[in-house]
Amino acid sequence: MDCGKEHVRKFIARLLGQLHGHSHRFQEGLGQAVKIMRDNAAATASERCHQNVGIQESCKMLQID
Repeated sequence: MDCGKEHVRKFIARLLGQLHGHSHRFQEGLGQAVKIMRDNAAATASERCHQNVGIQESCKMLQID
């Protein structure tokens, strides 16, 4: 293999290594973002559920159907 091809091969290998690292960090960040979104959605759903229960209890007290 001549010197030019070896240089290109090393350059491509280095780029692929960098791409792999960036991809891994992106996937970690994406996983964290998804977890935060799910946690926020669960908290919002729980809050709405508590609000609805409060409304239902108020309606029962007022005998509203």
